[in-house]
Amino acid sequence: MFRIPAGATLLHVTHWKAASQWIRALLNDAFGSAVLEPEKYRAQLWREPLRADAVYPCVCLDYFEFAALELPEDSRRFVVIRDLRDTLISAYFSLKFSHPLSGPDLSKNRLILSSLNEEEGLIYLMERWLPAAAAVQRTWLRRGEDCFKLEDLAADPVPALEKIFRDHFRISATTEQLQTLADRHSFSSLSGGRRPGVEDVHSHYRKGVAGDWREHFTPKISDRFQRLYADTLELGGYA
Repeated sequence: MFRIPAGATLLHVTHWKAASQWIRALLNDAFGSAVLEPEKYRAQLWREPLRADAVYPCVCLDYFEFAALELPEDSRRFVVIRDLRDTLISAYFSLKFSHPLSGPDLSKNRLILSSLNEEEGLIYLMERWLPAAAAVQRTWLRRGEDCFKLEDLAADPVPALEKIFRDHFRISATTEQLQTLADRHSFSSLSGGRRPGVEDVHSHYRKGVAGDWREHFTPKISDRFQRLYADTLELGGYA
């Protein structure tokens, strides 16, 4: 549907459980074979200098890691973040139920989460898994990056896509083209017809609503979360 400007490299920077696979699907639809497949441990980013005339989705790196990459001169990016509380809930259900067991870390986390009740499992993940995602948010926000909130992107995708394509990628795109793109990748289309809010814990597209953390946070979880991540919530405008 769209062509990459000659010599440009386009990057989608984000953290885990911020709908990266949904955005990757949008980019695949928009740019086709120019989109490079993410590799385990992000090997495609470190093995060799990044390529021009390519799109890199799901670049889960904090600012300092990103700055160390060998980037082509004309590199254009957008950064997506998500409320860390919903990030935590999404990770919990994914790691416990729906994510394919593709390695020992996933198997370990599923075994541990299956041995704990929900409150214990969420506290375990916020202390052991969530810090890396928080670091991505914190470092980009502290550098003053114009980050896109997943909540806004999911609720009203076309205005956000217009800004991504026109301002960040500097690619001409009509509102009609972007509306078509968004419609093809709506939650209902990807979840087999479920409306946002109708949950399937075994689906990668589990529930599709923001603020789901309120259904799962106990006072103990909330207190621990505030102690660990209050600064990041405030930086991102989620406090």
